[in-house]
Amino acid sequence: MNSLGTQKIQQLPAICEHIKDDGVQCGGFAISGDRYCRFHQKIQSDKVAPSDLAYDFPVLETEQSIQIAIMQMMRGVLKGRITERKAAIMLSGIKAAAAILRRSREVTPRENLMNELASELKSCPAAKTA
Repeated sequence: MNSLGTQKIQQLPAICEHIKDDGVQCGGFAISGDRYCRFHQKIQSDKVAPSDLAYDFPVLETEQSIQIAIMQMMRGVLKGRITERKAAIMLSGIKAAAAILRRSREVTPRENLMNELASELKSCPAAKTA
């Protein structure tokens, strides 16, 4: 029988090392033996040569990255590296990412959810008899 003092402490999983454009670390669990989570590992493996425009385009995961993407797209159009047609397609994708980000921010924060659950439990008949 193992006592509490002799039990093996399991090693915590590594955290993804990706730093978002807002300066916040991803926080997701890294793939075993890797530095990144599945999402950011895929992005790291998709990077292309520095001379290609796609190399500079950020991951659209924060408000800051969306602003950077718009700025880089506009710069690409002005320098003739992106056609107006491609810019329109890119802008459509940026708008979709912004809408998804906005919706994800509207989800009830954890504190509010916990308060809602606590009030629901207080009003539950089973909780009153206990």
